[in-house]
Amino acid sequence: MPDYYFIDKSFFFTYTSMNYLTIDLFAEKDLTFEILGKSTIMLKTLINSVTTTIIFNNILHTPSLSIV
Repeated sequence: MPDYYFIDKSFFFTYTSMNYLTIDLFAEKDLTFEILGKSTIMLKTLINSVTTTIIFNNILHTPSLSIV
């Protein structure tokens, strides 16, 4: 199962701290970034007056990873 990354820690709950560097095989060549923790993220979306909650499990907290 692939890892999923999230930059903004404010979306995390039940946070487990970690601290290591990793190289992502699916990103740019030789891209190294820090993983600070692992958690579950719960996002709420409102479409046509209906609120839906989406839960993502085992999300890695990677604040140094950015999309350009």
